[in-house]
Amino acid sequence: MPDFSDRLNRLPPYLFTRITQLKKEAYAKKLDVIDLGMGNPDQPTPAPVVERLCDTVKNHPSTHRYPQAKGIPKFRKTVAGWMDKRFGVSLNPDTEVTALIGSKEGIAHLAMAVLNPGEAVLVGDPAYPAHFNGVILAGGEVHSIPLKPENDFLSAPSGQAFVFELPEQPHGGRGAR
Repeated sequence: MPDFSDRLNRLPPYLFTRITQLKKEAYAKKLDVIDLGMGNPDQPTPAPVVERLCDTVKNHPSTHRYPQAKGIPKFRKTVAGWMDKRFGVSLNPDTEVTALIGSKEGIAHLAMAVLNPGEAVLVGDPAYPAHFNGVILAGGEVHSIPLKPENDFLSAPSGQAFVFELPEQPHGGRGAR
């Protein structure tokens, strides 16, 4: 096994790798498994989406290139409009919206963009693994906050940043406090 950086060695085992291992063991024992794991789609992509994708790839050669680093301007403008309509949040599509491959990438890169080595980030426990892994990869320190009913799922230590999460998926949101 190769030697990895101290930064990678600080990462805990990936939760979903362990869950996948446990599922395989259960399937091998012929157990009935209800998979509430990673949230992978369990239905096919809708036909109009597939058709539009095929048409775009076949008939629009300009799409055969890498996109702009922040994402296509029309996409960013659409995202900003959706955020305003859905949440009443006004975003500048040129400076406050960027396209991502996925949430893990975005969370890790955000931590690298805003943290200096050793700075603390408050992360709820339990949490989506990328919330603490991104902090670790950025050289920050994770301060775990147990989310319990008796403290109204809140705590008040100080840190450079706070990861606010809702149980269904990692995303931004607003709270009353």
